[in-house]
Amino acid sequence: MISKWIDRFIAAGFKEPDMIERYLFAAYFCHQFFGMPDFSVLDVGGMTRNPQGIQGLPSGQLFDDFVSIDVKESADIDRYVNGSGLHLPFRDNSFDAVISLDVFEHIAPGDRNRFIDELHRVSKDIVFLSFPFQSELNSRLDSSLYRSIKKMLGEEFVELKEHMDNGLPDLLAFEDLDKYDIKGSRTWIGDVAAGEVFAPGG
Repeated sequence: MISKWIDRFIAAGFKEPDMIERYLFAAYFCHQFFGMPDFSVLDVGGMTRNPQGIQGLPSGQLFDDFVSIDVKESADIDRYVNGSGLHLPFRDNSFDAVISLDVFEHIAPGDRNRFIDELHRVSKDIVFLSFPFQSELNSRLDSSLYRSIKKMLGEEFVELKEHMDNGLPDLLAFEDLDKYDIKGSRTWIGDVAAGEVFAPGG
């Protein structure tokens, strides 16, 4: 199954290993959780560009029933909605699963609780949220990479600048999940905490 997904990504022009890895992990978790192919997925922040600059929806390589929403302006693409994760234009419990991969760190700190609440509101069963979290190593790597890119290319890497301006999310803030009315367990890849998996409380 995973090999087939990777082949789909490559054929569609998605070749960034870190992006593919994030989506593979989310897809594998969702498929294992539901144990059936016919579940619906909302991908918040799910618009990306391949190296040729062509916009696309990675979730389309993994899920049959999906919608992607992002703040990016886009040409008419099937199953894409232009909108914000802070104000999702969907009714409560609209999707079996909601995923958001490497988006949370780009949300302003004062809006992060609202963002999580919105993901939870439109999900029937699970919310899969992955993000780089605050640590001395992550902060040093972001800062070093940002300076190197600016020096070599003479321009700012907007995404990395947002990491530094917003501050990476504090993983310890997720120890108290009661305020989100959700149950949670940490997921791991090797010895790196890769994200948080939430199952809405009922």
